[in-house]
Amino acid sequence: MTLLILGGVRDAKLCADRLHAQGVPLVYSLAGLLERHEAPYPIISGGFARFGEDSVSGLANYLRDHQITAVADLTHPYAATISSSAVRAAQRCEIPCWRFQRPPWRPGPQDRWIETDGGDDLLHRLEDYRRPFFTLGRSAFPLLTQAESQGLPAEQRWLIRSALPAPGTLASRNDIDFIQARGPFALQEERNLFDAFSVDALVCKNSGGAATEAKLQVAAERGLPVFMLRRPPTPTATREFDDLERFIEHCAAMTLPLSPLDQTYNKHSDSGPSCARDSTREENDHVQQR
Repeated sequence: MTLLILGGVRDAKLCADRLHAQGVPLVYSLAGLLERHEAPYPIISGGFARFGEDSVSGLANYLRDHQITAVADLTHPYAATISSSAVRAAQRCEIPCWRFQRPPWRPGPQDRWIETDGGDDLLHRLEDYRRPFFTLGRSAFPLLTQAESQGLPAEQRWLIRSALPAPGTLASRNDIDFIQARGPFALQEERNLFDAFSVDALVCKNSGGAATEAKLQVAAERGLPVFMLRRPPTPTATREFDDLERFIEHCAAMTLPLSPLDQTYNKHSDSGPSCARDSTREENDHVQQR
């Protein structure tokens, strides 16, 4: 069996490294937006639409052409398009699609979270704030364009932080503060940033994990509002996990080649080929939904 791992978070690279070390045949897929990784296993960079009419057909073609027998989706919780394409393409190819997503952050008693779907709702809620801090990655750029088309409040100045470069001349503008940086970010580092830019509101995605969680603690310490974008819905995968260790164990158990002893047992078993490991059938019999 060959596993296609759809990357997008640090956990994906860890999963790929661990499974490769255990002998799992795999291909690691990256969107190609950030730096490329060096690895002892095949890496494919870029979208799958180039292999077909759209991302679903392109991914399905890739799965068939490369004899992929299972898909492991470890993309970002907000990468809804590729997660949806993964489920649909796997269904077309009649193979399982397993998904790992980090558990979302939960507000504590000191937190002032306001959930939003973004867009007009978010911009309306931000009208009374002077120094909002956006940690939405590249999603902040089209939001800024939308805000400017509607007219930014006169006293409002945005602070945007993204791992990707700013498009066009945004990084050199005098009316927008832009920081290109990639986490993890230390707690004191975040405190210093909030002080330096007089942040009075935080806008972020509920990505989960520890790498970028410090900003939430700073906002809670200062009683600042956090405008939290809701996670987008995605189709249910064959199995879904929020524990990385269990996910890795599952992938290894379902994709590792049979040992010589297992192969001998299956060859001489009265039940014949039906004893062989059939991941698609087993997955359909043991679907786990959150």
